[in-house]
Amino acid sequence: MFGLKKLFAAKESPKKTQKRNINTIKRNIIAMASSLDVMEEWLDFDQIDLIDADAAVTSAVSLRKTPTLKKELLITAGNEEVEKALMRALNFEFRQQALDTALQGFSVFELIWNQAGDGRYYPVPVERNYQDFTFKGETLWYTKDDLKVPEYKCITAISSPKFNKPMGRPLYKTLFWLVKFKNASLEFWLDYMERFSSPWIVGSTDGDKDEMAENLYAMLAGDVAVVEEEDKVELVTPDSHGNFKELSQYADDQIRETLLGSKLMGAASGQSLAASKTQNEVREDIAMTDEHILRSLIDQTIDAFVRVNNYTQPITVELKDEDDKNIELAQRDLNIHQMSGAKFRPTQEYLEETYKIQLEEMPTPTAIPNTQVFPNKASGSSDHIQAQLPFGTQTKSIESDMIKQIEAIFANAESYEEAFTALTDQYANMDTADIEEMLSLYIANAHLYGLAEVEDENPKG
Repeated sequence: MFGLKKLFAAKESPKKTQKRNINTIKRNIIAMASSLDVMEEWLDFDQIDLIDADAAVTSAVSLRKTPTLKKELLITAGNEEVEKALMRALNFEFRQQALDTALQGFSVFELIWNQAGDGRYYPVPVERNYQDFTFKGETLWYTKDDLKVPEYKCITAISSPKFNKPMGRPLYKTLFWLVKFKNASLEFWLDYMERFSSPWIVGSTDGDKDEMAENLYAMLAGDVAVVEEEDKVELVTPDSHGNFKELSQYADDQIRETLLGSKLMGAASGQSLAASKTQNEVREDIAMTDEHILRSLIDQTIDAFVRVNNYTQPITVELKDEDDKNIELAQRDLNIHQMSGAKFRPTQEYLEETYKIQLEEMPTPTAIPNTQVFPNKASGSSDHIQAQLPFGTQTKSIESDMIKQIEAIFANAESYEEAFTALTDQYANMDTADIEEMLSLYIANAHLYGLAEVEDENPKG
């Protein structure tokens, strides 16, 4: 009986080893990371510096700001000195800082007031630490000293505010984890390469393994090794297949998508023209959103200047993409002029206001007397100029022959393909000298016809 128990005990199956679910572990890591305090508070400036130092972030931020920064700021205030002073205050540096609002979620600029020679006070916007300010209702407070900010002392901008996030939703918080995970994967990969990049020398033998291990270790100091025929030595190195490149590329694509609304230079490469066009439209929408933020800060500055100085002249501000906008407007005006049959044309006031140029009306040149007498159109001739020209009969003859040949081809063809083939065969080896001469005559004819039209419509004859 004891022997049977011992026999069955020996046949008991070994305990199963518990496998770890790597997917569950990954999800737990993400959940833990998402619950850290950094997701609920302002980022430290050291963390922001690390984000700004990332190459993908730097490139995407530059691409995002460029459409707005390249526009020209135009201020009209009815006073040249006022216009120049406001242009100096709202300079390029201020505009660059203002466009960081989407990254920070919130921006604060203190208005430093300086009195000029004309007696007026002009504001100079100076960027302040936005983390030191908060809103209580609609009033801005300086949190360090718990002070209410006086009127006309600060201008602010908020990106995508919500009732539960009155200070905006900063893109830095999204970028923080993308840059953090990318850098963490880089650190892991470098550590892995430091430990395992050197090749392993693996030997197999039917003899003394310790002796072979000593020989292989000694082989590292030399260049040549001699082994028995039945022994085997090979070098094993870690392969390059891993998730580091994929994870790094994924993080870069997400960074670009966060800042630009599309992957663009990342995973979007190789996509269709339609997809690229859609991405460009998304970028234009984002640029327009940034422009609205900048315009809000500019309008607040102008409004403060008007109220502090009781300035009565109207002030207009325009962010003008000079080249693109002028080309678009000029093309529109030309289309209207042509579609109306030259009946409508822009007035001098419209052109000066729209294109910011000064126009001078030139006197109408003296008409050159017309010495050539052309018959009236009402004479019944279908082409009253060509009828008077010596080559009119020649062009009519060539034109008539060509039309007859083409009409014959279409009359006998039963399909488009057949007609196309017949036309190609007909004119594949044709002598174009007659056609060239005919075209030159027609051009001369049209030129003379145009001169006749101008003379007929000229009120001064």
